[in-house]
Amino acid sequence: MIKIILNKMSLFSFFIIILTIILLILYIRKYNKEGLTNNDDNLTVVSGYWNVTNKYSNGKYNDFFLNTLKINQKYIFYCNKTDNDFIKQFRGEYETEFVHYTLDDFYSKQYNKDDWVNKMHVPSKELGMIWNEKIHLLKLSRDRNLSNNKNTEFYIWIDAGISKYRDNLPPTKRLNLKDVNSLPHNKLCYSQVDGDYHMFSAGVLLIHESFINTFHEIYYEYLKKCNSGWKCGSDQYILTLIFNDKPELFYKMSEGYGENLTEIFNNYV
Repeated sequence: MIKIILNKMSLFSFFIIILTIILLILYIRKYNKEGLTNNDDNLTVVSGYWNVTNKYSNGKYNDFFLNTLKINQKYIFYCNKTDNDFIKQFRGEYETEFVHYTLDDFYSKQYNKDDWVNKMHVPSKELGMIWNEKIHLLKLSRDRNLSNNKNTEFYIWIDAGISKYRDNLPPTKRLNLKDVNSLPHNKLCYSQVDGDYHMFSAGVLLIHESFINTFHEIYYEYLKKCNSGWKCGSDQYILTLIFNDKPELFYKMSEGYGENLTEIFNNYV
């Protein structure tokens, strides 16, 4: 009788152990989906920050970053090395890979002209360089991930101080696509606006990794031949020029500044 009881207890203990293991696996999978890191990510966020003359004071950006840099996804973040700790205080424990990248390193520097400045629309030459560097930073990030065997299906540029979340925290769920085939692989995904001289909201730009090189080549061809004065310092204007000639390269996700990021959170993750 004692032996039978012990056997039953051993069987019970065995099932408890198995159940514990199953629950632990389920917890880990849930954590990976909603937590701070995920080895199965299919999207990489690209962003950056440089202290230049801008539309807002640097103190204002400090306020923005309290919310805007809390997006739950891996960031490849470009900035001067001296700004790493500054950005870390806002990113907290969210996964962030910092890349030391100065204004002198900018690819767009070769095209930038001194008269590409407008007090209201492009407040400084350096800011225009930053805007026109976004497509190149998407390419650098894809190349960087490839060299580290960490390539993801999609790459998304998100302005460090993205307007959509300046006053509210972004959703806490991981910014990871449910279906990588739900968005086109041969178009730049954007949000449309009714601007004075452009139709693009360039704060959030989503692109499949296989299309980055093609779009990169086209973008800088247009930037190189741009002769519209200060407008050339605006990536939103360059994107509008490309759209006017090659609308098949674009996929409209939404309307409004940063609304394509809302659309992704609401319907694609």
